[in-house]
Amino acid sequence: MAARAAGMSERTAYWRLAEPGFRRRVSELRRQMLERAVAFLQRATAAAVGALLRNLTAPKAGDQIRAAQLILDNSFRGLELMDVLERVQQLEERLGENGGS
Repeated sequence: MAARAAGMSERTAYWRLAEPGFRRRVSELRRQMLERAVAFLQRATAAAVGALLRNLTAPKAGDQIRAAQLILDNSFRGLELMDVLERVQQLEERLGENGGS
């Protein structure tokens, strides 16, 4: 299906995918698409958090509990991610100090 959309046969598509340079280019384009999608989602983050905060005072207790649960879960995940990123940065700094060995 993708081969047809690109105007080539399936056989040609597989042949092109066997080329390292072509695979790298496809990978780079995919990464760029993902970066754009993530940036779009990041722009909506403040509004999403605002919606959750508003639901903390929603009329239904179930809505309040779900909003609180989402806020707490994502806060903990964010802290865990920040911790992992800090550890990775420290390891990279150590590797750099040791000349990569």
